[in-house]
Amino acid sequence: MAEVNNKNPKTPKYSPEEIEEMKKKTQEKIHKMNDSPYTYAILMETSGEEFESWYSFIRYQGNEEALEHLQNQLKKVDWEIIDDISTFDLEMDYLVSERTAKEMSKVDLNPYSFHRKFDGKLKKIDLRIDGVRSNTKKMSRIFDTLGYGGIEKFIDGEDEDPEDINGDDTDEDETSEEESSEEEEETSSEEDEEDSKKVSKKKTHSHHDRHRSRSKKSQRKEKKSKKPIEIPRFAKAKKH
Repeated sequence: MAEVNNKNPKTPKYSPEEIEEMKKKTQEKIHKMNDSPYTYAILMETSGEEFESWYSFIRYQGNEEALEHLQNQLKKVDWEIIDDISTFDLEMDYLVSERTAKEMSKVDLNPYSFHRKFDGKLKKIDLRIDGVRSNTKKMSRIFDTLGYGGIEKFIDGEDEDPEDINGDDTDEDETSEEESSEEEEETSSEEDEEDSKKVSKKKTHSHHDRHRSRSKKSQRKEKKSKKPIEIPRFAKAKKH
């Protein structure tokens, strides 16, 4: 029986045995996709900050018009890596099978996020770049709309399995202990230098330290505080 994650009651926490059983059932479901009539376009987001590319597999059937509208807008930009702005590309010439899309959503390659598969209805997206002459401004506006998995705001029906959203507080607990230890060490050092003072200062991690030690959930919260745009959740954020 799955336990309830106390820090996030909505996220179940499964035992290793339960997760293994779920994975077997998922594999069985994947094998049955060989005869699926559906194909998928691929929206690729490449993050200049995370140095990763994330694929969103979007069902083509039923979304043809919305995908074509999105493609026509993305083609108006001369894409390049600028600071923390992501670049976007939409593959519609070579659609992939449902089994391929599902299998790609399971591979464990990126530290920040899994690839994702959507089976729902895609809304018609206005990227607000008509009449904009600056290429950088076009990129910025598109990033404000689609950055960090923002496509999820415009489509439903994400295909995710229970084992993909298993709750785990281990990383956050370890980070708290690590920060407490660093705080004590720094305080002790300052007390040695100035006997009359007792200073407790929290040491700030570098971006790369945070990337290794913190859960992906806390990383997303951190990015939300750093950027003026709303960062959507990553439903399949991984734990390393």
